[in-house]
Amino acid sequence: MIPSLSDYSLKKYSVSVVIPCRNEEHHIESCVHAVFENISDDLEVEILVVEGNSSDKSLQVLEQIALRYSCLKIISNPQGMTPVAFNLGIKESKMPFVAVTGARSRLDPDYLITCIRILESKPGTGCVGGRLVPVSDSATSNIISNALSSPFGIGSGNSRVSNVEGPCDTVASPVFRRVVFDEVGYFDEDLLRNQDDDFSYRIRRRGYDIWCTQATRIYYTVRSGFQKLSLQYFQYGYWKVLVNRKHRAFTTLRQLVPPLFVVFLLTTFFTPFFKCFLICWSITLAVYLALSFLFSVRTGTSLLKLPALMYTFFLLHTSYGLGYWKGIWHFGILGRKKGSKSGSRLSR
Repeated sequence: MIPSLSDYSLKKYSVSVVIPCRNEEHHIESCVHAVFENISDDLEVEILVVEGNSSDKSLQVLEQIALRYSCLKIISNPQGMTPVAFNLGIKESKMPFVAVTGARSRLDPDYLITCIRILESKPGTGCVGGRLVPVSDSATSNIISNALSSPFGIGSGNSRVSNVEGPCDTVASPVFRRVVFDEVGYFDEDLLRNQDDDFSYRIRRRGYDIWCTQATRIYYTVRSGFQKLSLQYFQYGYWKVLVNRKHRAFTTLRQLVPPLFVVFLLTTFFTPFFKCFLICWSITLAVYLALSFLFSVRTGTSLLKLPALMYTFFLLHTSYGLGYWKGIWHFGILGRKKGSKSGSRLSR
């Protein structure tokens, strides 16, 4: 039996861990167990799972876990939305440090204490996160994991592909100083996707660094199908436009590459009419395919799986790009404040 919070009163550090959970019956137990493996002589932990009205057996699984982990608290989130879950958990938490992680994630046993010690040593840092390692549970998800570990797939500047200790744009499973929420506010509940990008941008604008450490890791189980992956990245592109409109700025320059790539693909229709244009178009496409092949080889994927990996890169880029253009139409041109059904549907 895990001790209760009162047994930790003499410990050096204290952290609350917030976990949004919706339809994650197959992952939530390993996630919670990994968090409590972080408990040590120096670290006190409370965990708050914010259950989002799941249609599977997630709640029943959590209730069974709560019988073993006395530090676990289950919070109801009838709306089922991720940013709402973040805020419910953060407001309910009690500790001076607050971590946010996903139900599909597993933290290293030293993850929390490592991030907290970095925060203690760097007063100008608002949050710290470790290296994100995609984990596969099928042949398809293995290909997707390789794509998500490549800078060609998702760009540089984030914890998925960074191998450098230092500041970055955003991190997965961040550990925050509580004061950050007092100064920056909470997660924007109007953003059903990209709420973490928005919050990271606000932290950096406030003057804090976001620190990615290579000393500890998070293992994340990726989606198991191309259709789910396509919907996920379509939504990332779609909601990114609302983040941009909110801040009247591009939060990262790499976000512009996929929508420009989609525009490039659409110019295919002009190639039969202009010979010079056809030459430029062909060279550009050849460069893209060459880079896709090169980065596919660099992942260590077998030759037989290279075409599937190159297809995954293409799917990531076009899905995000199409979502971005739809976001421009809805949020930029039509001035909508709420997303469409396709932009809000679960990708799990």
